[in-house]
Amino acid sequence: MKKQYLFFTLFCTSFLSLFSSKENVQPILQIPAGSPVYVTNNYFTNDVSPVLTAGQTAGQTANYAPTHNLASDQNSLLNNNFDAGQTLQHVKKEGQEVVSCLLTWINSNRIATGCITLLTFYSYVSYEIYKMNQAINSSLSWSSWQSNKSLDELFLIPQVTLESELLYEMQNRHLDPANPTDFIYSIVQSSISLRDEIEMLERQITLCELIENCKLSQLFFIDELLLENLKAKQKKLLFIKYIFMSWCTNYKIEQNN
Repeated sequence: MKKQYLFFTLFCTSFLSLFSSKENVQPILQIPAGSPVYVTNNYFTNDVSPVLTAGQTAGQTANYAPTHNLASDQNSLLNNNFDAGQTLQHVKKEGQEVVSCLLTWINSNRIATGCITLLTFYSYVSYEIYKMNQAINSSLSWSSWQSNKSLDELFLIPQVTLESELLYEMQNRHLDPANPTDFIYSIVQSSISLRDEIEMLERQITLCELIENCKLSQLFFIDELLLENLKAKQKKLLFIKYIFMSWCTNYKIEQNN
């Protein structure tokens, strides 16, 4: 019974509140006399503008209700997306026109296109051969180390002597500007340069052999003497690498002991 009576009381109270006079309804926001009211025009910005009309004089009250111009924002976003889509289509159309014009020119000028392609290929290959030859034959290359001795003569030198001479050369070639006495820096940089030179020499030999197999040696000024010289330098670099790796192995063993 108590629950039913409580429910009935709440129902009557709610029913009477629906028919209460409008004079008892309080405004949402009491605005002092003479004070202007600003509301946001855009939900996503901080722009404000007055909304009191000239008829609202001192002593009057007004309801404050923010307005959100979501429909305008959505239309603006759709317009921006549409403009971006049109721009993308325009760029794509221009690219297709350029490709079409290029293909048309190539089809109508096949002889000139073939000559330009062959000239470009020949210039690139010749430049690569020249660049690698300059690096390999440089006095600073590792293949030029002990240039006054042949590979057979290096084989006769004790390995300990070669290791000490090679380490001395590495320390002189690569010095740390911040710490010239840093031994590890010289070793690391020298090993990197030795590895790069070996890889470059392998590429040079492969390229020259490919040109020779294609019967184009005279066109690129490649002869048997050049190939023999490259292969001799490759053997010397591999021997230097062996000396260096042997020293690294012994150094690690000594450090562990």
